Parts: sequence; C-alpha cells; structure tokens
Amino acid sequence: MRIALSKGYMIEPAIELLQKAGIKVSLEDAKSRKLSFKDASGKYEFVVIRPADVPVYVEHGAVDLGIAGKDILVEYNNSVAE
Repeated sequence: MRIALSKGYMIEPAIELLQKAGIKVSLEDAKSRKLSFKDASGKYEFVVIRPADVPVYVEHGAVDLGIAGKDILVEYNNSVAE
C-alpha cells in the first residue's frame, strides 16, 4: 500500500497516528531527505510530498491514501473521500 505524507508540520502527527495503528514506521525516515521509504514490514510504502499534492496523488491513483490537513482538502476541492 502506498501512502502519501505531507511535508512540514503534519509529518510528526501523521507518523504518530500510523504508529498507534501498529505500523512500524520511523520518524527519522520521514524527516530525512528521502522521497519515499517503507515501514519495517515492507507492506507500506510512504511518499513524502508537498501538502497540496497529497489529494492530487490520491485522486489520480498514484497513492492509495494520503494524510493532509483539512485546509488542503477545502482549498483545492479535489475529488477524494475525507
């Protein structure tokens, strides 16, 4: 499964949420300069992109889901489920 994460202030809360869900993902990987990385199991691939690009990637099927702020969803009005 591919998951888009927003760069910037949303990355830490997103990683904490994923960890609470039982996904072994590293905050260090998320904050590094890597554009993509996988969790410890290799089942999940994370793509770190600009917040405005998250709904676009989801809408066009480049990722299976994304984590972005409500402001991004409202501002850009992409055709994605919240």
